[in-house]
Amino acid sequence: MVRGYSENQAREMGFDRSQYRFPDTAGKGTGTLTMKIWGNKCLLCYFDMDDGAKIKLTVFRERVHNRYFQPEKSELDLAEVEIGSFMEIAYGITRNGTAKFLTAKV
Repeated sequence: MVRGYSENQAREMGFDRSQYRFPDTAGKGTGTLTMKIWGNKCLLCYFDMDDGAKIKLTVFRERVHNRYFQPEKSELDLAEVEIGSFMEIAYGITRNGTAKFLTAKV
């Protein structure tokens, strides 16, 4: 299993990141994890939601062990979740207006 791809690998695979947006309102829903791309100390997760939305959410290393990529209120390591997995996710919006990945469940 691949924990995540580089931007170049994703592009070579034909993945079009331009279709995906960070949410601008809090929400939750179900959808398919379609891609995982490594960022600077983070993992960008791309979802095709059941309602037709295409969203991306960033997950950072958890602070205690510094090796798991978990949403803020979840113990699921997204780096270990297979691309193509059906998931239930929740996200919020910070005071700065950026999306915050809260929970994830396979």
